[in-house]
Amino acid sequence: MDYKAENFETNFGKGVKIKKGIKSYEQFNCKNDLFARVYRTPSEKEGKLVDTDYCGVIFKASLVDNDQDYEQFKVLAERLQQVSGEEIPHSKSHFMGYISHGGLEQELSRIGAKVKVNLEDEQTLPEEMSYWLNSKSHLGGLVSDLAAYALGFPIIVSVVPNVGLLNALLIWGFGGPISEGILGMFSTDSKFGWCGPIHAFGFVPTRKFFKGKLRNPNYMLGKFMQNYQRLDAMGLNVGNQKEYAKQSKKADRYFRVLKDIFPFTEYRKGFSITYDSPNRDNVISFFDYVLEGGNVPQLFNSQTNVQRTKSQEKLVETNPIETDFINPWKIEIPKLGGKNNE
Repeated sequence: MDYKAENFETNFGKGVKIKKGIKSYEQFNCKNDLFARVYRTPSEKEGKLVDTDYCGVIFKASLVDNDQDYEQFKVLAERLQQVSGEEIPHSKSHFMGYISHGGLEQELSRIGAKVKVNLEDEQTLPEEMSYWLNSKSHLGGLVSDLAAYALGFPIIVSVVPNVGLLNALLIWGFGGPISEGILGMFSTDSKFGWCGPIHAFGFVPTRKFFKGKLRNPNYMLGKFMQNYQRLDAMGLNVGNQKEYAKQSKKADRYFRVLKDIFPFTEYRKGFSITYDSPNRDNVISFFDYVLEGGNVPQLFNSQTNVQRTKSQEKLVETNPIETDFINPWKIEIPKLGGKNNE
């Protein structure tokens, strides 16, 4: 089995870590509806590994207009100020502006972090998330299609005078799908493809339901872990090759969606704090301080470190070397004849 998964605990919450090859994904359930994620997704380019940093994000699905959420935001902002040395406006009026109409996106350049309040998703759903959501939604649309066609035949027979079952079959069995298909082409949305009017009765509510599931940080992770545990148990025995392959495909399907969910976190609607580092321990220390307080950690910012190194470069200073410099204009040249003129 390609996957490895384990549960563990930290000061700021319980976590789950999933590894596949050199890529890793971790999620922590923290206090007061906060979550944290760490992921590392290196790839090989020209024989070298690139994108090897650990990416960390603390997030919350939304900030609400109440004292509890304001106090939470205020505490987190003050801790970020302490660790970065940069001001984050966090008065009540600022908070109301962030969550009502303005949003927030502020770089903390000294530590390479960023704090954001997104009023809506900043980007469209990534490919695997979108594909999974569309497939679930179209299943709901298929149910409404079948229900409409099943109920359509007796309705036509009872409403249209002197129409037999065969004629009703011709009218509804062929006319219905053709009309649905044509109308669906005119109502096509690039986000989810074709959707006819009858199809939409099941498609739209199903899409809304499963989009809410995608926003639940534990839903897709829980689905993967369920299938991973089944796969792990099946790997203890032989003689179940087909079942093992089928279960492996299920785990793969949920893992592909998870791979999109983690990087998408900072672009989703809600509140987030991001911090990247070449060292996982730095990310965990950052999480620990921001979420729990305590001693301010010394954080590494790779970009700032490069700039600081360049700015600190100095020319090598050398002590001046004393030399006996002879001024040619002060050299006395003896006169011809060997005697001095009086």
